Amino acid sequence: MDQNDQEILARVKKALQVVRIEVPFLAPMTHDVELIPEKRIKTAGVFASGRLVFNPDWMSKLSLSDITFIIAHEIMHLALRSHARSSDQTSELFNITHDFIINEMLKKILRRKDVPANGLDWEKEFSGHYKIEDKSAEELMKFVKDALSEKTLDHNVFRKAWAEEPLTTGNTDLAAKLLAAMGRSKDNQGLVEQGTDILSEDLEKKLFPQLKPGTLSARRKKLKETSQEVLNLKFIFENPPDLSGTGDLSLSARSTYQTIKSYYQPPWEVALQSWLESTQRTGRTYARPSRRGQFRDFVRPGFRREGHTLHILLDTSGSMAHVFKKVLGIIANFCDNLMIPEIHIIQCDTSVNDDQWLTPEELLNFEIKGLGGSNMSPGMYQLAKDEQVDSAIVITDGYTNYPRTPMPYEVLWVLTDFYSHKYFQPPYGTIIPIENHT
Repeated sequence: MDQNDQEILARVKKALQVVRIEVPFLAPMTHDVELIPEKRIKTAGVFASGRLVFNPDWMSKLSLSDITFIIAHEIMHLALRSHARSSDQTSELFNITHDFIINEMLKKILRRKDVPANGLDWEKEFSGHYKIEDKSAEELMKFVKDALSEKTLDHNVFRKAWAEEPLTTGNTDLAAKLLAAMGRSKDNQGLVEQGTDILSEDLEKKLFPQLKPGTLSARRKKLKETSQEVLNLKFIFENPPDLSGTGDLSLSARSTYQTIKSYYQPPWEVALQSWLESTQRTGRTYARPSRRGQFRDFVRPGFRREGHTLHILLDTSGSMAHVFKKVLGIIANFCDNLMIPEIHIIQCDTSVNDDQWLTPEELLNFEIKGLGGSNMSPGMYQLAKDEQVDSAIVITDGYTNYPRTPMPYEVLWVLTDFYSHKYFQPPYGTIIPIENHT
């Protein structure tokens, strides 16, 4: 891989990070996606195994926002099981109709008015004739078949593609006719060998002959399981419950977690305990001036350190949903070991959803409030208002926003996603992963 390809790959990885923040319900699936520069294709596509291939020369011409849309689009194919939902006879037409459906969804989620890189845009091409909101790819494909081959519809949505005589579904390339209705051809759609971005297993074996069938099968099975988790999160994301009467909280969902109380690796335990003991306080002393007084004309005394008080800011965005059981178990176990009677936990996705003191036992049946986007700033600013807080632990997967200026308390960033440390580099605080990877 040359220097240019490495730089483009780094941009695509950054776009994957943005997907985790902007489309949080896709986060569990992003961990199983492998990004591969591949110049033998024209644009981008994804295999059922999770290998997402892209042409680095083509990708280099796009903005980060455009790349984010494209990466989210390919992962949506995995989440919505596109590979398994089409037959050999309908694969190309299904791919096109699913592209239309997915692009309309992403335009709404990512607040885009158009589809980047000349992608398929139903609203631009055909919205005046047929609305596809809440439609499945199968429904849209049936509509296309009827309109192109039987002329049974009253309106002329695909009039550009109609032949002089009615067409027969069985012997007509409807995918080509649909593209022709938009002044396109198959050659514009991605791979030279295959005019879709839902890539086949045969093509995967051709591009990557070293792959073992057992490996491909295991990866497809894992993604199938993850897709169900993603669809559950997507439902919560799109159908927030009625929270009237619960206070002015900007929540997307509430879910109670039966915590798995487990032991963690010694490096994590030692690092957390060492940091905690170094930041605890009692009483006041001028030997350590208060950071909250740094903008005043006089020096305020800081606190002496002793005892244990645990203030935790918990990232409850959708991208964290799959790790809550483990994270809460780690907190409960840690507090038991150090005999910490209460823990102060602030839950935050894009706003503060909950702020309370709990015992370690109460963490064993804990209600998560959030599962929306991700921005830890509201919670961190709220904690900054309390002068008794001198240190805080922020537990996040790293795919979040946060204040860029230092807080008036020490911050320990605990990352649940080990690999995010390459991108998550705040200008203050200490970072430790919740697990070690070797």
